[in-house]
Amino acid sequence: PPLPEPPPPLPLPPAATPMPVAPSAEAALPPAPPASEVAPPSTTTQTQPGVPLLPPENGPLMTEQRWLQQWFEGTPVVIAPQGDGTLLVEVPAEFCFDVGASAVKPPLAAVLTRVRSSLERQPSLQMRIEAPAESGGPGSLARERSTRVREHFYSAAISPTRITEADGLPGAPVRLVINGGTGG
Repeated sequence: PPLPEPPPPLPLPPAATPMPVAPSAEAALPPAPPASEVAPPSTTTQTQPGVPLLPPENGPLMTEQRWLQQWFEGTPVVIAPQGDGTLLVEVPAEFCFDVGASAVKPPLAAVLTRVRSSLERQPSLQMRIEAPAESGGPGSLARERSTRVREHFYSAAISPTRITEADGLPGAPVRLVINGGTGG
């Protein structure tokens, strides 16, 4: 199905540093193919010692990695496969929350919207949210932030059981760890 038009950007407060955003040339970006058109994942499970285990090249996780990398190329958002077969989406802390607050800033909301689209297109994918507290701040702030991030994923297409939460390190970026649905 065609991707929905992105919402108009929300203005940032004057003191905020805006995060560079990938050009919104939605027409120029090829949409990720629906899960039904993606080749089945490779059944190879053996790797050589010291070689990272990466998701199958034509699997849902790699399809979404390529799509997300297109969106966030040239921004400080990190989209990177991990050695354990997961995909890391990392947003620098200054673009996520105001000091002492759990409300999601617009730059983080834009990233969450794209990741939500990936999860909606690929029903086998699962995700862990790691939202940070602040150095010396209450541990409950990390849980509040994680809950606010999780709220962006409420949708009829995404079961709450596909998303877990973990406290991030104080001052760390927001990390979204996506896996192919085999745990993690």
